[in-house]
Amino acid sequence: MKNNDIKRGIYIHIPLCDYMCPYCNYNAEMINNKKYVNKYVDCIIKEIENLKIDGNINTIYIGGGSPNFISDLSMEDLLAVICNKIDILKLDEYTIEAKPNELEKKRIHILKKYGINRVSMPIQTLKASDKECLGLKYSKIDVESAINNLYNEGISNISTDLLLLNYKRSTIESILDEIESYKINHVTCYSLDEFLNNDMTNEIEYEYIIGLLKNRGYSQYDLINFSKNYSKGIHNSNYWKRGEYYAVGAGAHGFINGCRYSNYSDIKEYIYRVENGMTSIETVKNLSFKERIEEEFFLGLQLLEGINIEELNSKYLLNTLDIYRSIINKHINFGNLKLNKKILKLTNKGLLNSSEVLSDFLIDEI
Repeated sequence: MKNNDIKRGIYIHIPLCDYMCPYCNYNAEMINNKKYVNKYVDCIIKEIENLKIDGNINTIYIGGGSPNFISDLSMEDLLAVICNKIDILKLDEYTIEAKPNELEKKRIHILKKYGINRVSMPIQTLKASDKECLGLKYSKIDVESAINNLYNEGISNISTDLLLLNYKRSTIESILDEIESYKINHVTCYSLDEFLNNDMTNEIEYEYIIGLLKNRGYSQYDLINFSKNYSKGIHNSNYWKRGEYYAVGAGAHGFINGCRYSNYSDIKEYIYRVENGMTSIETVKNLSFKERIEEEFFLGLQLLEGINIEELNSKYLLNTLDIYRSIINKHINFGNLKLNKKILKLTNKGLLNSSEVLSDFLIDEI
């Protein structure tokens, strides 16, 4: 495949927030210094301008932190530079993360003007008492206003991050009913206790919640993501398929030409290096043959469509079933995996035990 035929993504990290959610474990800082924020935006703009892009860019994802924490002027400057660098009309998906209280009409108009066609908006939990407990600063009114503003501006591809606590079944049902009433096509489910994480032990509750989403028209396509109306997240799914993507911003990770790399995560260090013409890249790892095959299984099995073994064997010129036969047989016997002709995938039980299953594919040698 020629380089100009390769589809790649760009991830842009804006790790800035006006407040920190107490459960947040992302690379983010609470910043109140406007001059400091402007410096950071100037640096990611400079990094974008200096990107040596090879291939076709088909997705852009601007994440955080909270990207919409920056001013209208800074957002316009950033998005204008992206438009100058990338033909946004050729993008399959252009996503930005935003908190509901940040999505006022003027901001959404700016996003639409520069081609953003998908918004990832955390609803977390719609219970006011839980929002207060978690330190969240937006209300149900903010959520409804943001959704209406997006639809009115013509942005209908909305994804929501839904944080479900240890609720009663009736509460979970009412929350999902509300999500459905907003006509949101994509849901990512997180938990602070035992829902959809690698420590969950209650298979009955797991299947119950999946059933609720399916009854509302959502299809599960990876460990925590559900979609309907053909709204699967293209950029994030690309990660599991070992697709390539560029990294921009402090703490951002990239994967280009079989090489994984990451930028300096400390924002001050990142700004200093970019301002002084130094590389923003802190770590570089060229993957070995063994690591590439491990990733094919470790990442690929996170998609419910599974792995095509024949395609994998052709790609690496070896029999991957021979390499992993004992591991695959073990988890087939445990009911965690199923192998149907050439497709290897997780079962519902395997989704529940995904951490254990996936880690077994990290082996000593090939």
